[in-house]
Amino acid sequence: MPLRQAGPSDARRLAEIHIASWQLAYRGIISDRVLDNLSVERRREDWEAKLDGGVDRVLVIERESRVIGFAAFGGSRDEDADDRIGEIRAIHLVPEEWRKGYGSALMEATVASLREEGFADVTLWVLRENRDAQRFYEAKGFEADGATKVDTRRDGAERHEVRYHLSLVKGSHARVGC
Repeated sequence: MPLRQAGPSDARRLAEIHIASWQLAYRGIISDRVLDNLSVERRREDWEAKLDGGVDRVLVIERESRVIGFAAFGGSRDEDADDRIGEIRAIHLVPEEWRKGYGSALMEATVASLREEGFADVTLWVLRENRDAQRFYEAKGFEADGATKVDTRRDGAERHEVRYHLSLVKGSHARVGC
C-alpha cells in the first residue's frame, strides 16, 4: 500500500477526506447542522497552514494513485506530557475504503515513524461516544489512560474526548501524567 509524506498539493484532498470521514463517522455524535455545513474550502485552508507550518507530519495512503486516507502526528500537545510523548492528531479514510486494511496500514506506519523519531509513547484523543474508533485503537494496543477533556470548537459545540495511550518501548515510563 503506497504511503508517502503529504505535500501542499494534497491540502484539498485531505480536506475532502476529512469532511467525508467526519460526516459518516460522527453522524449522531456531532450535530447534523455542524456536519452538513463543513466547508472543504475552510478545511483546505487549515490543511495548507498545517502542511506549511511543519509542526505536524502527515502521511497519506494511496490506492490506484489516488489519496484515500491520511494520518497526522507529531509531539504531544498535552500539558502533562514530556518531550518523549508523541501524538496522533488525526487518522481518516474515505468511507468507501473503511475496513479494508488501509487504516491499519496508516496506523502501523504512523506508530513506526513516531518510534523512529525517538518517542517512547504515543497518545491520541477520541470522541467519548465514538465506540467504533475506540475499538479500532484498542485492537492496535492502545488503552484509555483515564484522561478526559472537553474541546470547544469554532462551531461552539462541546466535544467530550478520552485519551488513549500506547507504549512504544518495553518498560517505558514516559507516560502522560506520571
